[in-house]
Amino acid sequence: MIKKDTKVLIFGAGRSSVYFIKQLSEYFASNEKSITIIDQNFQHLENLDYNTVSIVLKQLEISEAIFEEYISTHDIIVSLLPATFHLDIAKYCLKFNKHLLTASYVDEAMQGLNEEAKQKGLIFLNEMGLDPGLDHMSAMSLMDEIKQNEGQISSYASHTGGLTLPSTNPSDWNYKFTWNPKNVILAGKDGAQFLKNGELQNIAYSEIFKSSTPITIAQNTYDSYPNRNSLNYKTKYDLENTNSVYRGTLRHKGFCEAWLVFVALGMTDDQNTL
Repeated sequence: MIKKDTKVLIFGAGRSSVYFIKQLSEYFASNEKSITIIDQNFQHLENLDYNTVSIVLKQLEISEAIFEEYISTHDIIVSLLPATFHLDIAKYCLKFNKHLLTASYVDEAMQGLNEEAKQKGLIFLNEMGLDPGLDHMSAMSLMDEIKQNEGQISSYASHTGGLTLPSTNPSDWNYKFTWNPKNVILAGKDGAQFLKNGELQNIAYSEIFKSSTPITIAQNTYDSYPNRNSLNYKTKYDLENTNSVYRGTLRHKGFCEAWLVFVALGMTDDQNTL
């Protein structure tokens, strides 16, 4: 249970933060807790209702000085900034003994803070978004149930993605930018690795969108392309004896074929300039 006078600090008010901030602010407004949100602009929050004393907006340039000043005076820190900021924020959370939540993948540097966080009794929750995040929770729930019933898992595959309803027609691709557009463009740039029938599969960026697999859910067919390094989750999911491990990103049919054109033309290469 979060104590009555808990102060939550959120760094970032971009596209992917809106629904989280809305839900959290509605809950906190009736529970005598406060939220401070720091970012350089709040254009994506313009339609939210701020007629509550629980929300304080601080339009500030992100810097280490800001991290030190504000992290020290709050209880729970949420980073919705680009992933490059998370490590610095995490180090200040350790310095001031504050809990931390992010939606980003855990890298080696963040994992390296694990022992110190545990020693200090702090909760550092990473990968708490949709993908990664909700996919972990739903997968582990199913796998725990299988193991409790003395079953064994010989093959694992998950497919996750933020999808629009086809009826909304946000674009000809049935895709809507609800997170950082740059990250959408660079998705898959590091290639992908997964295990298939005991054999390691290494997929280069140029081949990612050629490697999509059709997935049918509730009579609708989607494309799933391999998502980063699935092997990282063999140990986390306790799948050491599993001969196939695959994590995929879901998109509406036609997206992968169309996006492949941009990749082939070099339009998604952030090293190219016009």
